[in-house]
Amino acid sequence: MGGDHSGVWLNCGVYDQPVPNKRAVHDLEHGAVWITYRPSLPAAEARQLQAFEARQSLVGATGSRYVDVSPYPGLSSPIVTSSWGSQLRVSSPADPRLQRFVDTFRTSSTYIPEPGGECTAGLGTPLQR
Repeated sequence: MGGDHSGVWLNCGVYDQPVPNKRAVHDLEHGAVWITYRPSLPAAEARQLQAFEARQSLVGATGSRYVDVSPYPGLSSPIVTSSWGSQLRVSSPADPRLQRFVDTFRTSSTYIPEPGGECTAGLGTPLQR
């Protein structure tokens, strides 16, 4: 939810493998929301999370949605959504709190230390839609 992070951020998007924590945390610093899920989550629900990311509006001229989606081993809940300093645990991708969390925290200058930071031109290759 914040703290130590890599000097280079992760390219925001959907990943089907775990991503480096310190790069994803750098995304949080820039205003991204990171949606993680247990690797054992049913494939249909993982696809719902991917579709959720695709429905989010693009932010500014960057062409990014400022959302990361990736599996994360060892989660305490099937789905954990994080922003800088805040976290939400849900059991279903259909939980309406997920959208409210994104609407509240994504790129919000109230909650993040580096509003306007990039979410592209970093490292990592998200899945293509």
